[in-house]
Amino acid sequence: RVRNVSAYIMGLCRKRGGPASGGSFGGIVGDADADHRDMDPGVRAKFEELISTGVLPQHGLDARAMFALKSMHPKEAIESLDELARSEPGRVRNLSAYFMGLARSRSRH
Repeated sequence: RVRNVSAYIMGLCRKRGGPASGGSFGGIVGDADADHRDMDPGVRAKFEELISTGVLPQHGLDARAMFALKSMHPKEAIESLDELARSEPGRVRNLSAYFMGLARSRSRH
């Protein structure tokens, strides 16, 4: 019995190389090239740095996290990305969900 159908399907997509793994069909996961063009230049530079250094995967963050990133004040967005970069690599399994938590905590302060 599957309790979380969405997570189950996303896991299958990841295993098969679909959009959840950065594949080219669909728009479920943020495309690093398309989704960050309309960001603040400073935020975009930090985002691209995290991709180029391997902190973020090539496909970047999922659509919800990308929307949250673009909606944040540039200073808060950069601070959140810096905090994401400081996270322990093996400890965080879902970077998009972790980023959403960072964004929520910043919006409360």
